Amino acid sequence: MMQRLRVALLGNAANEHTMRWARWLAAHRHEVLLVTDRESTDPVPGVKEVRIEPEGWQRAKLWLRRGDVFAWNGMKGESAGPHLREFAPDVVHSLDAVGWGEALSAAPRGSARVLMPWGSDVLWWPKRSWAARRIVRRAMRLAHAVTGNGPGLEEELAALGAERAAMYMFSWGASDVYFTLPSRREVEGWREVLGIAPGTRIVLSPRSAKGHLGAARILRGWAHWRREAPESQSALVLLRGHATDRDWSSVLAMKDKLVTDDSVRVVDRLLGWRELLPLYHLADAAVMMPRTDFRSLTMLEFMACGVFPILAPLPAYRGRVADMGAEPEAPVRGVLLGGHSPQALAEGLSRWDRLADDDLAPLLEGNRRAMQAEERFSVNAPKIIEVYDRALRRARARSRA
Repeated sequence: MMQRLRVALLGNAANEHTMRWARWLAAHRHEVLLVTDRESTDPVPGVKEVRIEPEGWQRAKLWLRRGDVFAWNGMKGESAGPHLREFAPDVVHSLDAVGWGEALSAAPRGSARVLMPWGSDVLWWPKRSWAARRIVRRAMRLAHAVTGNGPGLEEELAALGAERAAMYMFSWGASDVYFTLPSRREVEGWREVLGIAPGTRIVLSPRSAKGHLGAARILRGWAHWRREAPESQSALVLLRGHATDRDWSSVLAMKDKLVTDDSVRVVDRLLGWRELLPLYHLADAAVMMPRTDFRSLTMLEFMACGVFPILAPLPAYRGRVADMGAEPEAPVRGVLLGGHSPQALAEGLSRWDRLADDDLAPLLEGNRRAMQAEERFSVNAPKIIEVYDRALRRARARSRA
């Protein structure tokens, strides 16, 4: 029988992945405190939610450091400390190394400290900000266990100071809702909203249009391909997601400059899973071209819906998806691009576009079966208890040392 634990989550309550872990822990009868600086739009029954914000001298300090976008991240532990001491958790679990990693310092004596990086918090920001790198490196030192949705990225974490003995990486899997079927009306409703004619193959750019996630590279590659294959009956759909006004304006300006036909559609808002599910079922393929990434949950979600993957050649992607030409018997197949250039994407799109529906059907069915067996959140989530157990053992060993 699973031991009941007192778990304090430190994270953004407006983030669906934070709330996914809160829901799972509460559903399995663990006592959960969520310390956050963002209000939840969908509170979890049974989870005590405490919101912190800068107070008093912290406000003055933030004003003095107003050019440092990470200043508040380094102060969260001071505000979270009293709530953690009152709760007396077995485990303090920080979600996001930059946003909440340093707050692990407020964990009460005897509590196990678990760090769960998201992706860009360890793969992007530490390479571009000394302040972010300092926060992440300290978080790695504080953690008794480091985990995340990133099998194969142990080298990246070790370079930031994580102990190899503390690492326990596993695939979270796609949320179970993505293994359900939307109604035909919902799916076709998206076709009508986007103004895409029946018979047109749809390529989705499913990641947020934030600058580092590759929307600009996708647009350049799409424009290149359309010049090479203007006869292709296809459309690209770009999602704004969490992109800032500045990033989104840049993407729209690039679209107007590079794409000379009517083959690109945009969705100018953030979508929740209820809207994404039918959109994924409408799409034929999805393209992702970031420079770095963990095992993207977005990738797992659209593949659970039967969407063909066209992906940048990243280690985290190759650990899940094999190129259909290089490994024709692999359980999950798609197109792994030859690089990040417009030409590489154009070649990848051509490989996909040449596949007839009869050739795609068995490949996608194989992908779906593998995802169903190996990439469901409800099946993979219990591994977090193994992470907690490992962290508790390491915490006890350190206290005896």
